Amino acid sequence: MVFNDKRIMSHFKLRIWVCVSADFCVKIIIKDIIESATGSACENLELDPMQRKLQDILNGKMYLLILDDIWNEDQEKWDRLKYVLACGSRDASIIVTTRSKTVASIMGTMPLHQLSGLTEEDC
Repeated sequence: MVFNDKRIMSHFKLRIWVCVSADFCVKIIIKDIIESATGSACENLELDPMQRKLQDILNGKMYLLILDDIWNEDQEKWDRLKYVLACGSRDASIIVTTRSKTVASIMGTMPLHQLSGLTEEDC
C-alpha cells in the first residue's frame, strides 16, 4: 500500500520493487532492479558492467527501492549490493522486508520495525 500511495508516487520519481526470497545473488538482484527501474529486460552482462548500468540509472536520483522477503544472512553480500546502491541522492530510500531478526540487524542502518502477527480471526 505504501509503494502505491499517491504521496510516495509524487515524492519518488523512481520506485522499484524486487522480490528477493532465498536466493540472494547480487548479480540477479542487480538485474532485477534494472528491469524493475526501466520496465524492460536487461541483457545478462557480467557483474561489473551490470553494476555500472544500475549506477547510471540511479545516479543522483531520489528513488525508493523495496527489497522484499530477504532471507540471506551473509553480511558481505549485502555490503556489495549496498555499495552499488549508494549512488542515488541523499533522499533515496531502501526498505527491506524480512521475517528474520538476524537479517534485519545485518541490513539495517536504522532500528528494525517488527510487525505483530495476525490474529486467528484476521487470518
